[in-house]
Amino acid sequence: DSTRPILFADLGSGTGKMIVELAHLLTNGADASGGASHRFVGIELDSGRAAVAEKAYQLLPRRLQQCVSLQEGDFLQWLSAVQAPGTGLAHDTTVFCCGVGFGQAFVSEICDAINVYRLNSVSNPLRAAVLLFRSHPKDHALYAS
Repeated sequence: DSTRPILFADLGSGTGKMIVELAHLLTNGADASGGASHRFVGIELDSGRAAVAEKAYQLLPRRLQQCVSLQEGDFLQWLSAVQAPGTGLAHDTTVFCCGVGFGQAFVSEICDAINVYRLNSVSNPLRAAVLLFRSHPKDHALYAS
């Protein structure tokens, strides 16, 4: 259903630039309070990058602050928390992760977490996962779906 709001999550969002640009493009520069309740979430593990993202967030226009969230934290834990019932409005979820520098073990953990999300999230169903890794675990269940 194209009228459902979007939840776009950038796992390893760095300074948050992509999330902010995407929010601006997909909300068409409109006042976020007047349209669909799209959510754009960046989760960054590195505290230095997260601090830069927080400073940038404070400079965003209010209309973008209403739909953008830039957080410091473990995105694997975030994926587990956001699929729980009662986490807010129902959204169609898209996950993005650029992890070309991640080791194979961590890539497998990411794929496991996204696959669990895909299988278990009812209110925020996974519609797409865009994963950029140096090496993909091609035999992983996530790729078979």
